[in-house]
Amino acid sequence: MLKRILCLVIVSAFAIGQGNLYAATVVVDPGGGGDYLKVRDAVGDYGTWADSSGDTIELVDGVHLISESDGNDTPPPLAGGAADTLTIKPAAGASAILAMDPADPPARMFLVRRTGTYILEGLTFIGADGVVQDDSSGFNRACIQADGDDPGQDVRLIMRDCVITRNTGGDVPDFDYTNPLPTQGVTTGTFRRAFYVGDAGADGDLTVRVECCVFAYTSDGNSAIYVERTPVGKRDFSFRNVLVCSNRARALRCVAGNADTSFDFEGCCFANTPSETMLITDNVFGTPFVIRDCIFAPRPAGADNQLRTTDNSYIDLTVERTTFLTDNADVIRLAGAGGQPGQDNVVLKDIIEWNGDSLFRYEPDGDYPASLTVSEGIATDRAARDPENHPSILAAFSSLYGGSGPIAVDPMFVNSTFDNSVFANIRKWDSASNDFADVGNTANYNAQGSMGSNLVGGAECPSCTGTALVLATAECAADATGLSILPDSSDQLNGLLAVMQNVSPWHPANTNPADQEPALTDGVGLNGLAGLLNDFPGENTPAGIARWDLGGPVDLSEIRVFSGNSGRDGRVFHHYDVYVTTETPPTSGYTLLAEEVTPEPFGTINSGTYEACVTSLQNSVSGYLGEGITGLEIHFYAVDNTGGEFRDDWDPGNGDDRDGLTYAFVSPLIYEVDAYFTPSVVGPMEGPQVTVLECATSEASLPIQPDSGDSLEGMLAVMQNASPWHPANTNPADQEPALTDGVGINSLAGLLNDFPGENTPAAIARWDLGGAVDLNDLTVFSGNAGKDGRVFHHYDVYVTTAPSANTGYGLLIDEVIPTQSGFGVSNPAAPNDLEACVTRIEDVVDGVLAEGITGLEIHFYAVSNTDRVFIDDWDASNMNDQDGYDAAFESPLIVEVDANFVALPTPTPTSTATATETPTATATETPTATPTDTIGIPTPTPTPIDCVQAATLTISCSGTIGEFGFPNNPRLRFHMGVLSATSCDPVSSPTETLLVECDIDCSQFVTPPAKGISTGNCDTVIETLALDIGQCIDDQSGGLMQWKYVTGVGLLITSEVNFHCVMCGDE
Repeated sequence: MLKRILCLVIVSAFAIGQGNLYAATVVVDPGGGGDYLKVRDAVGDYGTWADSSGDTIELVDGVHLISESDGNDTPPPLAGGAADTLTIKPAAGASAILAMDPADPPARMFLVRRTGTYILEGLTFIGADGVVQDDSSGFNRACIQADGDDPGQDVRLIMRDCVITRNTGGDVPDFDYTNPLPTQGVTTGTFRRAFYVGDAGADGDLTVRVECCVFAYTSDGNSAIYVERTPVGKRDFSFRNVLVCSNRARALRCVAGNADTSFDFEGCCFANTPSETMLITDNVFGTPFVIRDCIFAPRPAGADNQLRTTDNSYIDLTVERTTFLTDNADVIRLAGAGGQPGQDNVVLKDIIEWNGDSLFRYEPDGDYPASLTVSEGIATDRAARDPENHPSILAAFSSLYGGSGPIAVDPMFVNSTFDNSVFANIRKWDSASNDFADVGNTANYNAQGSMGSNLVGGAECPSCTGTALVLATAECAADATGLSILPDSSDQLNGLLAVMQNVSPWHPANTNPADQEPALTDGVGLNGLAGLLNDFPGENTPAGIARWDLGGPVDLSEIRVFSGNSGRDGRVFHHYDVYVTTETPPTSGYTLLAEEVTPEPFGTINSGTYEACVTSLQNSVSGYLGEGITGLEIHFYAVDNTGGEFRDDWDPGNGDDRDGLTYAFVSPLIYEVDAYFTPSVVGPMEGPQVTVLECATSEASLPIQPDSGDSLEGMLAVMQNASPWHPANTNPADQEPALTDGVGINSLAGLLNDFPGENTPAAIARWDLGGAVDLNDLTVFSGNAGKDGRVFHHYDVYVTTAPSANTGYGLLIDEVIPTQSGFGVSNPAAPNDLEACVTRIEDVVDGVLAEGITGLEIHFYAVSNTDRVFIDDWDASNMNDQDGYDAAFESPLIVEVDANFVALPTPTPTSTATATETPTATATETPTATPTDTIGIPTPTPTPIDCVQAATLTISCSGTIGEFGFPNNPRLRFHMGVLSATSCDPVSSPTETLLVECDIDCSQFVTPPAKGISTGNCDTVIETLALDIGQCIDDQSGGLMQWKYVTGVGLLITSEVNFHCVMCGDE
């Protein structure tokens, strides 16, 4: 409402001295009931009836014939120049059809070549009834032509909700896009091309935006969209939600161009296309092509490349979230490209390709590499041809997939047949109900996606991160109450106040506190200035960042955002990113969930049409946007330029620019955010977790203190890197001994060396734990009486289970730091300056951090830059950097390392499965066959055997095995409960307490070996037996027992209940 008031004031001021400046509307009615009989008359007389920017020609219901004598050249510009806007659209409730006059077919329906903005909206264009068009005809060159003829011209054309199709006879449009393709010299009622650029000198600027349109049944042998001539001025083409289908030839051909020409395709579908879908040829130099959220499905007509360059052409290509279904051809083929180094820049991300010869084929004229960026979200039968492809391309794919190749089987396509019901229901284009372009409503492959879902542009590959996320609702309405979903006062976010994360998020006119944070989640609809965000946030900078603490782990199923303005201007739109975290508390760890969510394509103009918009995010596969979510954060961006035009947050050519326009600076009214979630039913996450992370102004204020009674106490580390200690740390007692002496901050004790280098530890400390242990917790203390950046710490933890603690280390947990908000924080100034920090790692589920480990290794990194700032180990230019600073070079003082662990029992084996070390034909030594009785596993001394919850079963080679093995296979049993015995006398083995029963198959070790295992390899025999027993435990214990085989040690067994083990002979 604010903007409407301001506009009224301005208009009143001008009215005093300049007369009537209100926009004018005229009506065209061939029956004589309007202002003009013909469209041409209204266009040609524009200078007479038009008053200002925003003038409109309305067409009554029915057919309007266009003849060559009409021409429909756009009028000369008025004094307003580029500010002039002329809209041609149907009158309210009308369905206007513009048909070529068969008695006098024109060269084109409209020629747009004058400075100003020209909008064609809601129109259906058809060819001449009964007339055959061929490539040599002087008439019918194109349906729509646009050119910036002369220097200084600024021509802008917008087409939305239009259909260009075939005349089936009697001026009836063909809205069934699955009919046969036009045949040269035979099919009647077609246009040669849907859209054409290039008849003139191309000296002026030209901007073309096509939204929610269909181009079908054109008959040109080149393409439906044809752009030629190298421009002198700028040319920007943007296609959003456009269906290009069933044309005689390609969807697009671009002949000649340069970096001042750009193409942007978003949410488009190219279907039933013969030949290439897009051909770029004849000296196109560096033209940017961006293709996002599209479908290329040329069947049944298509059998060639989907995008191809030839004849000394090269482009700057980005393809994201796009699906290709092709027939035995290279999907993207850059041939004859790359005349100079660095001329070919290609980004491929989140792509699904099926049935092609390869996804990407690169054949430069010169031997120059392309700059190729590929993403792990690619699913393809064959990424790149070898050896046809340039080595730079093969190397890029090999690097991505580690030599194993991309996903071999495309999970996307369940059925690849062209579905003739897909487009048959489109009769009149209606962006509210039939907005094809989300490629989710009408133009999709119905039920042919994974799990029976509709196939959409690259958006439902279950193996691709985040690709099940769908925009379930995206719409704008003339009235806020007319949206298909309305604000909800019963959603789980209702009444939960956001905490704004940026300074000054609210507009100066939004002064009522109730219209700020509370308005976002009050369940109320559009209400004055409620939710009005601040203007002028800057390029790629959110106007408002709202964060919600969800009160604990939840499973998030849906997010809805509502925006609007009773002034019906650009503020009705919205544009946001969504971030979530699973951290507790939810003050850090936010990761991107959804990016650039919008209700309409960028470039959409709201000139009094819409009052409100809504978007709804859901997950089409699992039903959950995220599980275990503790915090939700939404970044809202500016949306308008005061002209009602929906714009993105980038200037042309910068970042992820989508519209070729300067970035938005007018912000939306976000009047409601709804979210639906349920408490997570899962318990705490199993595995290593940082349970304590804290820094304090004094060491004594830390929640835990260095421990002189822990298991690591006095155990000296062996440093694994050269020069780990700072040159000032010269006292040997302040080096390795200081790490485990139980003493706190003590001068320079534990001071590590500076300048280790990017992503290089300052010190690597390794401890041999003296045998297999279960590690329960690990605690690290750092601090400095100087209270500077050295008080922080940053480390990774590695462990090994190898018998020797010198090999086999694997990562247990990485990037352990003591700050809740991550890197980039500063040690505050006095009196709040920090002296010490601590972190503790535990497993809160089972209490065991790592089982059966023999060695512990900690990698300590530098932490600061002498300016008291806590910094990570990466330079600012590296993609892994988290803080915007170059890598830290000042290292910490590691005051103490504490660990608590329990040594695993190692019973001495006496009765074991026997195996041979050398083959023999003699009978084996076997236990005495005692029917029904069993032999208990003895203890070394005649003291009672205690039941255990952890044990080591040792198997060794003893005696020989003959060709028949044991008389009967031995049987190993694990029982619940206590077995008390003082000798190895036979004991009963009741089935009531049985946990696991394992028959040991020794026939596999006989001579000759029945199963191919060499009897001469004792280690192999032991490992085979151990793995067999472990498999029995997995199959029968119901998860109560776990095991791990360690070479040279034995089978490590743990259990959630007390158990004992017996070995049976012959029952």
